[in-house]
Amino acid sequence: MRNLGEGGAGRIRLGSFPTASRQLVPAALAEFVRTHPEVELILDEGEPSELVPRLVERELDVALAYRYDLVPMRWPAELTAVHLLSEDLVAFVSPGHPASGQTITLRDLEHETWIATSADAQCAHAVERACAAAGFAPEIRYRSNNYSVVASFVRSGLGVALVPALAATTLADGDTDTATISDLTVQRHVSLLVAPRHGNPAIGKLTETLARAARRTASRSPGITLAPEFASRRPR
Repeated sequence: MRNLGEGGAGRIRLGSFPTASRQLVPAALAEFVRTHPEVELILDEGEPSELVPRLVERELDVALAYRYDLVPMRWPAELTAVHLLSEDLVAFVSPGHPASGQTITLRDLEHETWIATSADAQCAHAVERACAAAGFAPEIRYRSNNYSVVASFVRSGLGVALVPALAATTLADGDTDTATISDLTVQRHVSLLVAPRHGNPAIGKLTETLARAARRTASRSPGITLAPEFASRRPR
């Protein structure tokens, strides 16, 4: 972490994707703004496909981004990547569904109607490839990149869905049930990406603040695992 700098002042332009903006960013930003009032912190939101080019062009200083297993992706070599956490994919089913609260295999959902993200989204690719590895193609009838919409469709009995654990922690409630899929090993991995030659010594402190937020989230949310670099550290 030393190569990211320590302390300092200035401006940090942070990019984030929606589920991180909801689960990780608010507490981290509140802590950082309180402890580093000399730093002007600016947040902009987007998907990794939008944020990464802006980092390369130095329109952003740092960004939270993700990648999925089964969906090959490499961050540009000029970016510094700090792995924060990994998330399981959680199966959402409607209340009273036979799989509710059960441990099942992915193949048990073969004949279900599916709800997924848009066809070009990483999550949809990961779900489709995981299902293909299990021996079937999911029948996806409904698509939305808003996980709140996906959960609403599931609650209404329109189908089943796989969503990342960060999204599931805020969407699961008494009207949405979950199932554990024993043979699903696909995860989403969240990293903090730092622009080349950022020159801002406060970015290291922001990274530590986000890591603490990730630790708190992982400690209270099933299916979320802190990156080994941070899991081995004693919380401060």
